[in-house]
Amino acid sequence: MIDFPITILDSYELYTTSKRISSVLTTSLMGDSYVSGLCQKLNGGLTGMEKAMGKNLKSDYTNLLIDKDNRRDNGFLGLRSFINSQLHSPNSEKAAAANKLAKLLGANGYSIHRLGYVDETAKLNTLISVFKKPENTALLTIIMADEWFTELINSQEDFENTYNSKISNESGMNFPLLKESKNIIVQYLRPLLTYVESNSWLNEEKYVSVEVKVDEIIKDIVTIARNRITRSENEKKKENEKK
Repeated sequence: MIDFPITILDSYELYTTSKRISSVLTTSLMGDSYVSGLCQKLNGGLTGMEKAMGKNLKSDYTNLLIDKDNRRDNGFLGLRSFINSQLHSPNSEKAAAANKLAKLLGANGYSIHRLGYVDETAKLNTLISVFKKPENTALLTIIMADEWFTELINSQEDFENTYNSKISNESGMNFPLLKESKNIIVQYLRPLLTYVESNSWLNEEKYVSVEVKVDEIIKDIVTIARNRITRSENEKKKENEKK
């Protein structure tokens, strides 16, 4: 079992991860009474979190964010495809410019659109900053990709504004219930993970495949949480520099 620093997760990350893990364990280890017993306790904590977080889990912003994310995905894919279409241009200047831009895409992430909200936002902001450098803006102009780049910038800003609006408008939570529910989740999640790991050594055929699925869930959420923390620290640093 890979390292799982539960304490770095925010409430929503802990909720979604625990829910996914519980689903995997109850489905894959249906006949295991120990797992089913702990998952029942864990699900009690999840129910408490649902009540504590209220509209934050059933947000009116959910579908809106999906639409905004699809727009920026299309903006990225459109720009990427346009650059690639110019790699073999009969115009040597365009081909050379496209080649340099394609390398920058590769260096910053060729499949950014497949990432989660937090990772994609961070990666796109980095890519946009790189492409905004005068020498790279000139390359975009050479291949006439300015319109696609503008669309990427606008769609990214639109997504971030919507996401920030969601955060500011949905701040009301029942914090005592939230804390109690989180404690319940952690109390039963840790022994569940330990149990799966221990049994994977004794019964590989039954437990190793389950451990692999759980590890994938943990890896995904830890990456998202660490990127969120890094971004928050960078924003604080920028604010301090302005003062």
